[in-house]
Amino acid sequence: MAYLFHSMRTDSNVPWRTCNNTWNSNRCRSEYDPIKCESNRSIAGYFNVKILTEDHLNEYRKQFFIGPKVNFTICTEADLSVLSPVKEFWDHRVLGISGGIEQVGSLRQDLALYLLLCWMICYFCIFKGVKWTGKVVYLTASFPYLMLFCLLMRGLSLPGASLGLEFYLKPDFSKLLESKVWVDAVTQVFFSYGLGVGALLCLYDVAKLFMFNAIYLWVVTDGTVSEKFKKLFRPDVDLVPKGDSDEEDELTMNAKFGGTIQC
Repeated sequence: MAYLFHSMRTDSNVPWRTCNNTWNSNRCRSEYDPIKCESNRSIAGYFNVKILTEDHLNEYRKQFFIGPKVNFTICTEADLSVLSPVKEFWDHRVLGISGGIEQVGSLRQDLALYLLLCWMICYFCIFKGVKWTGKVVYLTASFPYLMLFCLLMRGLSLPGASLGLEFYLKPDFSKLLESKVWVDAVTQVFFSYGLGVGALLCLYDVAKLFMFNAIYLWVVTDGTVSEKFKKLFRPDVDLVPKGDSDEEDELTMNAKFGGTIQC
């Protein structure tokens, strides 16, 4: 709810985009801010190579939060303990994390109001009984698909949309041999299970025990056509805008360095 209200702006200057806010620290660095050259070492020295490729530059940008649209001096920053404005917005502005357990702090009035608003919305959705709740479900069930469709149309209008679609539709199956991929997959299973654990407990309470219970639970909680459609539809929404940013990054690299850098 806090992100929703802070996102209601006429421009793209959301508070987690820059480090010019009152809650930002000296360690904050935005990907849109130029990095200052504080060392005579080059990127080649940082990677201990003689020829720099786009992979080195992309890794360097990720390490120091340097965006693809920023003109920066090729240098190596010694301070690796930088923080993104997104993290500082969450820790300092939204949560207001104190310096330690001995600093209790005061009540976050804005978060208390957001919580009250959420519970009021829940109350007005169910206070008239099951029949009214069934009508509300028409909105809550269809609204996510409507928003996904709008985001997809917006993403497809960007210049590099085809790169994002190609990345999704032509996966690199060699990644299946990496353990990190399976760890992330198992983590996502727990996230999905956590969302449906309430329905699973209710079904377990009223269902008779027989061998096909697991199949029925899968069909009800995760095997519906709409759920599978959303799982196929959502990655397109996430990856299409990423293709636009990757295309801008590639154009910048080719224009400046011609694909590789000789040192």
